[in-house]
Amino acid sequence: MEAILIIIAYLIGSIPSGYLIARVYGIHDIRSHGSGNIGATNVARILGTKFFFIVFFADFFKSFLFLLGMQFAGADQLSIMLAGLALALGNGASIFLQFRGGKAVATSCGVICAWNPMLVVAVLIPWALTLWATKRVGIASGAAYIVLPLCAAFSYNAELLLPCTLLISVWGLFLHRSNIREFLAAFAST
Repeated sequence: MEAILIIIAYLIGSIPSGYLIARVYGIHDIRSHGSGNIGATNVARILGTKFFFIVFFADFFKSFLFLLGMQFAGADQLSIMLAGLALALGNGASIFLQFRGGKAVATSCGVICAWNPMLVVAVLIPWALTLWATKRVGIASGAAYIVLPLCAAFSYNAELLLPCTLLISVWGLFLHRSNIREFLAAFAST
């Protein structure tokens, strides 16, 4: 049963919210616009600021509510952790988009909130400070991914949270590699 839930989690994570929402609003393929990404930032860049929140919360709640449902159904902690990883994997490598997808920020946020809401609060501060300093959402998200396992190491249930947040962080940083390269190149040239 747990294996089926993890597969379902991957499929739910794979639902390309930004792609579908942009399509409903007349953008045939959001990947051919802006940064080429299906995430909230790129959809907002093309359709307007309110779409950032629409896409972000669609991705957030699909992961958060799924894991919450697992908790209420009495799933064990390890299954909930593995399902969270599957949700984040699905967002970044969607089976519905030939294993391409978003950068898993909103989906990971929903996962982390279901695992331990205080971790979201803890990474929000470095995310906001980095956004303020760099004016780049992708770099701020990278900073949050870096801080996440450090915060998990000092939280309750760290023996499960630390390896799982580390995996989510590695995946998130991998998905943000072009943002990081671009930022470092711009920083080096100044």
